[in-house]
Amino acid sequence: MLRSAEGQYQRQTRISATAASAVRRLWRRLGVDFSRDWERVGPQIFDVTQSARAAAVVTALPYTAATLAEQGVVAESVGALSGARFMASAPSGAPLAQVLEAPLIRTKALVGQGMPTRLALEQGGRYLSSIILTLMADTRRSVYGADIISRPKAGGYVRMLQAPSCSRCVILAGKFFRWNQGFQRHPNCFPAGVAVSGPAVEGATRRWYEGELVVLTTASGQ
Repeated sequence: MLRSAEGQYQRQTRISATAASAVRRLWRRLGVDFSRDWERVGPQIFDVTQSARAAAVVTALPYTAATLAEQGVVAESVGALSGARFMASAPSGAPLAQVLEAPLIRTKALVGQGMPTRLALEQGGRYLSSIILTLMADTRRSVYGADIISRPKAGGYVRMLQAPSCSRCVILAGKFFRWNQGFQRHPNCFPAGVAVSGPAVEGATRRWYEGELVVLTTASGQ
């Protein structure tokens, strides 16, 4: 396994897990009057999330270049990526504060339907964890995708898996996607990746790796 790919996967996993854990601890500070408590806790959750996303972006920015360099592949970028651009909003384009408030809204709805507040908060907390993990994954994927686009010789990528994998990811394993095709994923989907170029390197990578990867090939197939 390429050291750059293994290191990226491990670092991003730690960043996401730490963020999800910290946010859940903050969520547990919500009590019976959770709407009032949110006025204090919500901004803290926002700050923790943004700090984690910033760490994910910084870690992701050099990733594609590192994997290419490790394999001796040349696919120069036409320009440098701006990390700040990936922090301006949620990856979907929605305001981050609005995305993070969704669990609060769901909790209110559950209580309104008659669910005890404690149980509603537990469900809201699980929903928040899912949102955080998806935000983290989509943030780093945005960086990977932008880096691919910035390299004219990069033709696309091949999906690979890390066992155990769900049925939704398994059917995508080994498939080639052009650089301008969206990265299909579901909540909590956690792909790492390795950038390569050329059929010989791609074939070797398919044998070496058991993790879920993004494999780049050149537009010419060379």
